[in-house]
Amino acid sequence: FAVLSISNCNHLTSILEKISNRHEVLWIEHMHEVHRHNRWVRGICDTGDHSLTPLSDHNLNGQNQIVGVVDTGIAMKSCYFQDPNCPTPFSVDGSVVNLHCRKVVQYVSFADSSDDSEGHGTHVAGSIAGESLLDYGDFRRYNGHAFAAKIAFFDIGNSSSVNAALKLPKDYDRNLFSILYKTGAR
Repeated sequence: FAVLSISNCNHLTSILEKISNRHEVLWIEHMHEVHRHNRWVRGICDTGDHSLTPLSDHNLNGQNQIVGVVDTGIAMKSCYFQDPNCPTPFSVDGSVVNLHCRKVVQYVSFADSSDDSEGHGTHVAGSIAGESLLDYGDFRRYNGHAFAAKIAFFDIGNSSSVNAALKLPKDYDRNLFSILYKTGAR
């Protein structure tokens, strides 16, 4: 697998023709630029139309729910997860739970206990249930779909690894799902 970036090229057709004639080349496709669209997540998930948000409009926002999330980590300093009144309930085995925390009530540090602010786990958890502490500017427009829900998180991403490897327990039911379930995640 290789990615070739060509910009502002007057001879693109001839370059692609030469590359495609090589026996090592199996296919060529246009690679689109990836953009996050968290601002539109509620409408897109509700109806497919970013401007229509019937679930949020009827206060179906995750209130009194705990969502279990398994991913590469959460950047806990992000305004969508940070809690100035509650330290992050980190543990390697799921034994630390604090249902009084604003957003993350459990953080199982199975692989590690971090993610960068642009990391996959931070993005996924934010899309699901992130809620900004900041009440100015556009921050609240980027709240997650179930922004009033709390999160029980299981970190499987080793962010210090050169290859950003995932670390998974051998028995998912006993050593992953049941841990989040005992916390109240459904």
